[in-house]
Amino acid sequence: MSRPSQPDLFETPLAIDAPLSLKPLTVRIPVAARMLGIGRSKFYELIASVDIEIVKLGDATLVPVDGLRALVCKLRKFS
Repeated sequence: MSRPSQPDLFETPLAIDAPLSLKPLTVRIPVAARMLGIGRSKFYELIASVDIEIVKLGDATLVPVDGLRALVCKLRKFS
């Protein structure tokens, strides 16, 4: 069985042979920016304007994936 060359950003398996794939609840800022197809600078602008929710866990800044989806849905309604 071959592994995909690039994992799906919404599905991250815990192990190669794990029978169950879990979707991440949060991602780090560079991954979140890539998921939206924007740069980190623009992503930080969205954080500053409170359009993107963040979660602090120690020193890590995490972005809830459902918040990214909600933003895209919101923007689609206004387009």
